[in-house]
Amino acid sequence: TAIATTAIATTAIATTAMIATTAMIATTTSAHQSFSCTSQLRITSARCVAGTAAVPATCTTTRTARALELIESLRRRDDVIDGVRAVALKCSIPRELLHARGASQRLRNECHWREKTLPKFDGCEIDSRRGRRHRCRRTQNFLAMLFHQVAMNSNGLISLNRFDLFHAHAFVTVHGAFGILFHAKEYPAYDEESFPINLGFCQKNSNLLYDEAEASMRTVLWLGIDDKMSVLAYIDTAAPVNQPILTVPELHTTYEGDFGDVQGDIYYFDCLRNRKVSERLFIIPR
Repeated sequence: TAIATTAIATTAIATTAMIATTAMIATTTSAHQSFSCTSQLRITSARCVAGTAAVPATCTTTRTARALELIESLRRRDDVIDGVRAVALKCSIPRELLHARGASQRLRNECHWREKTLPKFDGCEIDSRRGRRHRCRRTQNFLAMLFHQVAMNSNGLISLNRFDLFHAHAFVTVHGAFGILFHAKEYPAYDEESFPINLGFCQKNSNLLYDEAEASMRTVLWLGIDDKMSVLAYIDTAAPVNQPILTVPELHTTYEGDFGDVQGDIYYFDCLRNRKVSERLFIIPR
């Protein structure tokens, strides 16, 4: 993953809003099964100025401390979370994503044993490992639906394609709930001025133009709150309060292990239009 850093804002911006929006995406694993979610924007981004009295501590926390602080704020359903735009998703959540079974390799134990080769694109091998499907078709379908929800609620900043959003990382929180860290803006087009970084063969033919403001919003966290509601948190890593969670600040890289016990990687290739939506998703458990 590679994205250039953006400049830290020097003035405080704190805005809150209650903008009700509705969005629906139905993904099907059989003729009789689908998911329908209603999304509601309830938290807008807020930035802090390092050293101010309001947020001196949160601007200097360690990676894990800030990551866990974000988890707790989302679980409490705080009205305002610094550096985060949160979208509540109101739909039924599969129990496999809410209740831990006590195993360190939880995701591996819940995946089907049969392995499948990940597709290649114009010679690009995104991951040489083989993927699996979740044993529960409803869960497999739900995970695919989440990729669509991330794009639909991104205010037009994220698209489902192999240069932008196509992968995420799974973890289990200290509370035993399943969490997913989505990374967008994966392969911006090489440009001598705006993005002079060579990301290898898979960057070839990228049509994703680099934008610093969009780069800072490439991290999206999904967390289940209860069996009827979950939340998507669009994390602004340019906000000083969130910079402690960056593993490589100049690339806006975040690590799922700071949020919980790492479970594996999830790939979703929306371009596989000749397949059912659920069959476009591959899980590589740890």
